[in-house]
Amino acid sequence: MSKNIFRHVKISGISTVVPKNEIRLEDELQFFGGDIKKAQRVTKMAGIDRRRVADEGVLPSDLCQHAAEKLFAGLELDRSTIDALVFVSQSPDYVMPATACILQDKLKLPKTCAAFDVNQGCTGYVRVVDRFLFGGIPCLFPRSSAGRRRFSAPYGSG
Repeated sequence: MSKNIFRHVKISGISTVVPKNEIRLEDELQFFGGDIKKAQRVTKMAGIDRRRVADEGVLPSDLCQHAAEKLFAGLELDRSTIDALVFVSQSPDYVMPATACILQDKLKLPKTCAAFDVNQGCTGYVRVVDRFLFGGIPCLFPRSSAGRRRFSAPYGSG
């Protein structure tokens, strides 16, 4: 097993966006065979009693775009310095093209910016940070004038 040590690597910012609409599990008993006790059991086991739902027509890339715009503004990032964009979700906008490519266009990132999807849902984000950031592959790394790279991750999950 190899061990890598990376210096001068940091996460500069993380921005998240969730839809405002909430649906309680108890309001969706059809998914539990109409049994309130099953819904309550899921709530007890998973620790959740509601889920967030986007408005009709809102795509995962729309949520990511909003999160990324907040990140760009908050960190005063120059879009032209973004080397790569990785979209992590279990719910892409479409099967093809990759949602990252759609997001690259929406965010007006350079055409030289690599863009691809990692379709792994919850664990995908951890794997992206582990494999791409600490694995030495540029992943949403803006170039800085000091020659260091910073990691910025607009993250959204559908």
